[in-house]
Amino acid sequence: MDGFRAVRTGYGGSIGASTRSRDRSADDSRAGGPRHHGSRTRVSGELFRALARIFLEARPEIARDTLAGLIARRLTTEGIEYHPRTIRRQILGVVDTVPPEVESCLLALCVHEAFGGDRDALDRALGDQRKLLVDAEARAPYVTVERLGRVVELWLYFNRGQSKRALAERLHQDLARSGVGLTRESIQWKLASNGHLVRREVLLQLVEYLRPHGISSEEKAHDFLIRRHGDIQGTLEGRSLVDAGPFRRSCRLWQILNREASTRRLAALLREQLAEDGVGVGIEHLQRAIGGKTPRVRHDLVVAMDALLALSIPEGETIDSLMAKLESSSPRHLDLAWVRCEPIAALAQAWLEANPGVSMRKLALRVVKTIRRMGYRSSHNTIQPILGGWKKRTRGYVFRGLLKQFPDRPDDRIPDDAFIVPGGGLDLDGFGEKSSADIPTAPTAQTPQTPPALGRGAASSPSSRSAPSQPTKAAELKKEKRAGEAKKNSARRNQGRSQSALDEHPADLDEFINKATEHLSQAKSPLFAKLAALRAAKLYDISAEDAYATIMSRSAS
Repeated sequence: MDGFRAVRTGYGGSIGASTRSRDRSADDSRAGGPRHHGSRTRVSGELFRALARIFLEARPEIARDTLAGLIARRLTTEGIEYHPRTIRRQILGVVDTVPPEVESCLLALCVHEAFGGDRDALDRALGDQRKLLVDAEARAPYVTVERLGRVVELWLYFNRGQSKRALAERLHQDLARSGVGLTRESIQWKLASNGHLVRREVLLQLVEYLRPHGISSEEKAHDFLIRRHGDIQGTLEGRSLVDAGPFRRSCRLWQILNREASTRRLAALLREQLAEDGVGVGIEHLQRAIGGKTPRVRHDLVVAMDALLALSIPEGETIDSLMAKLESSSPRHLDLAWVRCEPIAALAQAWLEANPGVSMRKLALRVVKTIRRMGYRSSHNTIQPILGGWKKRTRGYVFRGLLKQFPDRPDDRIPDDAFIVPGGGLDLDGFGEKSSADIPTAPTAQTPQTPPALGRGAASSPSSRSAPSQPTKAAELKKEKRAGEAKKNSARRNQGRSQSALDEHPADLDEFINKATEHLSQAKSPLFAKLAALRAAKLYDISAEDAYATIMSRSAS
């Protein structure tokens, strides 16, 4: 039987494996009732038909239909219902494939009923059939996904920087050129070991991809997997996804130790670190992971970040000790937190009022020098718009750099209400990484109608240096006007005669108001009065609020 067992073992399925599959099927059937046709896996029917021929030659008194009945009854005792007519069709070769449980059942019958339990005798009887069986395996159109999964693991080991999706795309293109029409989604589904069977062409094409590495067959791939099992499992572990929380903590600590606010710089270093290990990741993807926008990251990325952080930790210090020291002894751990710019603009205005001979640009230069002494990089072209109130948020070190310009202050700690996210610092959200739309703006008593000046004249015009904290009234009206005109276009289709009367554009505002009042009672749209007020504001240089109030007052009278 050794030769017979080699036929199945060499291609990912053995007699023992079929028996184990049959045992599992029996367990399932005992747990949840009889199962029809056994497992979903199918194997070539050549071996089954060869065993049937040998059995019928050894037991000529048993007819083909009787053998089919014996197999069906034996399967029933195993918890599998299989109709004898189906088995007869498989013996005749009408059906190309059979479940492994049916094959195992006939094998047991041959050993015990035809050869008295002598497996060697059955192996000798199968001697003339071996070449036929090997050829049948080579012609089988489908193979099990387990066989494909082993070769996929080996391909991923040799191509650490590529994903299964990239492999599926490559297989899709190459198989399409050879006439095999499989979608990339179905190929990727099989590469993830889903399903039971896969086209043989996928396995053969994947083996071709391994030829440059000295692997020319599935058997050689299997041997390589056994020899390098530890390294291959390590590569697969590096591809696994883990929680991104510890990774982001390491990123925040690295940024603080290196006084580096830019996530792009850290992403570039991580990309170089991963490239040395053969892993290629885009810098934009790394920036998203550092910024806290991905809930999970690759294990390889965590290892690379730990190695990068180890180079920045001073001798004798640990991550825990550094975290405790930064959080307790110095405001430096808040230097990279996001803060609102309104308090900064107010402080800059106060400093300029106390130093009337200094312009906003000179103040920006002073702040830049202070920031550079603190260990951070910036330019006056970046700082000046922040001091002038043109920006919504900035980093904490800019706030501290401005506070250091006030020698009479007891310290340079940032007020708690200046942080966009309370506490800032070493949190899991990336120092309070939020979009500009999420930044709260403090209400101010005076809203400037003109942009604040950034030049020397800023000191003589305090109101011009106020930060634009809220949208102006004109901006609100403009926004309301756009929304009103959009609703007007929709309502015009239903208004009919009442709306068309306003399209004539009367030359006099009073006449326009009279027409709007006249048709208000006939209008179908509840927004007619507001739309008429917006039209009056556009045509006659009057505010929409005043026009609306006039229309409503006249309609009431």
